[in-house]
Amino acid sequence: MAAGQQKVNGKARKRKTRGRTGPGVDVRRVIMRAVIALAIAVVCYQVYDCRRRQSHTLINPDEHLELYVRQLGHSDPAMVALAARMLGEFKYAKAVPGLTQVLGSESHPARLAAIVALGQIGDAAAIPELKARQQALAADASLSEDEHAAETQALEDAIQALTKAG
Repeated sequence: MAAGQQKVNGKARKRKTRGRTGPGVDVRRVIMRAVIALAIAVVCYQVYDCRRRQSHTLINPDEHLELYVRQLGHSDPAMVALAARMLGEFKYAKAVPGLTQVLGSESHPARLAAIVALGQIGDAAAIPELKARQQALAADASLSEDEHAAETQALEDAIQALTKAG
């Protein structure tokens, strides 16, 4: 069998090549190897990037949490609610003053997230602010029944958790 040929069904046939490939080059195999190499490179980059981010987070977590504290003053209530949830999950006590300011927000989801976060953090200094919000909630007629019930329950749970912790 001559160079550049392959055996198919017992007969010698010329290999199909495109462009400037030399004799005996299987284009599909070259493309497959290139795709596999690219996939490996992408996965390696993602793993490296993930490890780099994690190592940075482990070095200085306060820096990242301070970004969430700054987001408590954002104009978008969804961003404020997200920041409050994250600060509560990490029990970041330095966020308590910012979270107590969110209690006066007009956004129900942001207030609710701040209430839950204050309960998770466990700083008893937030109890007076939560009780003040509880009294203001009793006079607030702008909320639906579901929103009122959810906020009332969250306030009771947070105050109870802070009373036990303090």
